[in-house]
Amino acid sequence: MLDISLRSQSSLYIIITGIKTVAVYSDSDRNSMHVAMADEAVRIGPAASQQSYLRGDTILKVAAETGSDAVHPGYGFLSENVEFANLCQEKGVIFVGPPSTAIRDMGIKSTSKMIMEAANVPVIHGYLGEDQSLDTLKAEADKIGFPVMIKAVRGGGGKGMRIAMTAGEFEAQLESAKREAMKSFGDEVMLLEKFVVDPRHVEVQDVPKPGFHCLPQRAALLKSMLNFLKKAIQDPAFHDSIRHVKHIISNAEYYGPSLFLLATDVVTAYVFQVEYQ
Repeated sequence: MLDISLRSQSSLYIIITGIKTVAVYSDSDRNSMHVAMADEAVRIGPAASQQSYLRGDTILKVAAETGSDAVHPGYGFLSENVEFANLCQEKGVIFVGPPSTAIRDMGIKSTSKMIMEAANVPVIHGYLGEDQSLDTLKAEADKIGFPVMIKAVRGGGGKGMRIAMTAGEFEAQLESAKREAMKSFGDEVMLLEKFVVDPRHVEVQDVPKPGFHCLPQRAALLKSMLNFLKKAIQDPAFHDSIRHVKHIISNAEYYGPSLFLLATDVVTAYVFQVEYQ
């Protein structure tokens, strides 16, 4: 039995596989298609995500009550929450996603950037500190120089991200980013980095480790993409950085496809952000 704690179209893909499923839902999703299609459906709270989809304890309680062997967190919410992944392991429930080590190292942006910096992989410079006071963040933004990107350390999908073009709008943009991050991920910790104006943006997906079950067509496509980029970018620094990134992901014990985001401008050669998929 699989406990599905997501509400997107992806939940329907899981349901139609024939695996017995339990859909959890908030009041706002009571009439959603995945609720009707799942073998069972259990309400977990009101519409606010902090009181429903971000309540890992409630979701695991439902898993125990329904005899579910695994929890599929989907996208957003608890899918990149290392504490929830660890809690699933403690309760003997399979977390359908990356291991907690990969989420810790690659899913929390400030941690992944520090790991990359330690490996001499070029990244956008910024502030990754624990001091989240307004005075400190303002001072660090001034050091970086505007425009500044304000970015939630957790989650993805562009949520919890704002651009402050000037010092005068920094505080308002910071508060907006924190509100959205708390609503989406249950965490409001931010990092700051220099905003790359007019970047050249390239995404590279790499093939997973041997032993990971991946559709042959997808694996072939990923290999083709990476080979094309290796030929297109004749720069040893780029290829050295790719090797460093792949080694780091391997050490994080992540076995799925990985995504490298590259941005270039007239000053910076290559800057990396790594995500798992």
